[in-house]
Amino acid sequence: MTRAVAHLDGAERVVEAIVTAVAAVRADATLSYWFAHTRTGDADDYLASSPDLSRVATALTGIAPDEAGGQWVVRVVLTLLAWPVADTRMERQMVQRFVAPAFDT
Repeated sequence: MTRAVAHLDGAERVVEAIVTAVAAVRADATLSYWFAHTRTGDADDYLASSPDLSRVATALTGIAPDEAGGQWVVRVVLTLLAWPVADTRMERQMVQRFVAPAFDT
């Protein structure tokens, strides 16, 4: 994932990091199954507030180190995994339209 976003910056990097993370989880059979069938509210709460995932999200997106910003990106990824958009092209468009403007500098 790091290589997929290394050449990007700003809002473009944020969008690519999010859609790449979602695709990576979906490509992993175990993680994909877990998100579709066995996750729990406690697990969702842990993932959404995990400082480790927040740091990874901050590093991958290239946003300024900010715990709230990192957690927000994690929540965007979790939302897309929990309630997938049927069309990945539409999913990318949604991230570009509604997430990217928050990071457009």
